[in-house]
Amino acid sequence: MSFVMPMINKIQEFLTEKRQVSTPYRFWKDTGISRPIAYDLWNNRYKLPDARSYSRICDRYSAQPCDFLVWVSPDSEVPDTEQDSYFVSKESVLTES
Repeated sequence: MSFVMPMINKIQEFLTEKRQVSTPYRFWKDTGISRPIAYDLWNNRYKLPDARSYSRICDRYSAQPCDFLVWVSPDSEVPDTEQDSYFVSKESVLTES
């Protein structure tokens, strides 16, 4: 059995609904995180921010990570094409250390 950490980001929904930020360009400029990361986070729900990006997002928008990240049950339906980026296996975490 492998350990999974199914998380999705809701950055786009959070920012458009709560902070009136309507484009990935504005998100990038507001936070100062790298452009590719900003656009990936905006356009890909399965991309998770790194520690620096968490800090920048939380500082700029006075937010907590729970405002823009959601845990999803591993038992929920996940399209096969998104499966690899959706789950992080315990083995991959241990070999990266």
